[in-house]
Amino acid sequence: MAYLLYTVAFIQNAAFCIVHVSNVFKVSGAAYGIAKLINTPNMVLMNGTITRDSTATDDDYAGSVKLEDVQFAYPTKSESKVLKGVNIEVEKNQVVAIVGQSGCGKSSVVSLIERFYDP
Repeated sequence: MAYLLYTVAFIQNAAFCIVHVSNVFKVSGAAYGIAKLINTPNMVLMNGTITRDSTATDDDYAGSVKLEDVQFAYPTKSESKVLKGVNIEVEKNQVVAIVGQSGCGKSSVVSLIERFYDP
């Protein structure tokens, strides 16, 4: 009887450890994917340089946003373009609203500005 109880306790603890070992491997795989994403170079190069001094604030470096003749299609649907020749210029401290019908590309413009996608 003691041997049977010992065996059951051993198997339960081994199963508990195996569940956690698989979680460790899942986290390891996710961390590798994140590191690979962070180290992937951007397809669009940024122009200009910023040299910060100790007296400057973030507002001193805020600038304008300009999109010129932007063509864009989502990677999963590369045959249908969402944006065709979009031109937008927003100056520093200017407030802009992007309005339009559903599916006209408002979210796509914001995603491009935030660099979720490259045009």
